[in-house]
Amino acid sequence: MLVQSREMKQQNLKRHQPTSSGRAGHVGLTVAVVAFTLTSCASKPHVSSSAPPMVICGQTLWSGAAGASVFNYFVPGTYRVADTLYAGQRHPIILRFSPNCRRGVSGLTIDGQGRLEIAAIAHATDNSIVAIAVWGLQPGIAVVTVSTTNGGTIRAIVTVAGTSG
Repeated sequence: MLVQSREMKQQNLKRHQPTSSGRAGHVGLTVAVVAFTLTSCASKPHVSSSAPPMVICGQTLWSGAAGASVFNYFVPGTYRVADTLYAGQRHPIILRFSPNCRRGVSGLTIDGQGRLEIAAIAHATDNSIVAIAVWGLQPGIAVVTVSTTNGGTIRAIVTVAGTSG
């Protein structure tokens, strides 16, 4: 049976309590760590004026000061892209067609070919298309169409406006 006497309990408590010198050492260490952290931050400010690169399936689709909008279209259907591109501006939107990097889509076509340019493509491990980055060339409407692995079709309607100004 595990029954501790009052004397044994007091001895165990004394062993686990820090001594006054231990507390002082702990406070000194804490002050040193805080001081080091503050001087490290002060000497190396981390200021960023750009968005992180847009990487999908290990492939960089966009790296620029302003981030790119990403639109996910994983289910067959027709969708109107909720962002407008501007003709002549090299700032893309990203259309993503697969939620993973194992299997993507195929049969990429663009109706209104002269209105959009494909800036980059992210491929799945089976070499199918997971996502594309596109930017506007000429004002008008373009329709991006892809075929899913289960025989469905995804259509993304993209509006390209005249140059902003």
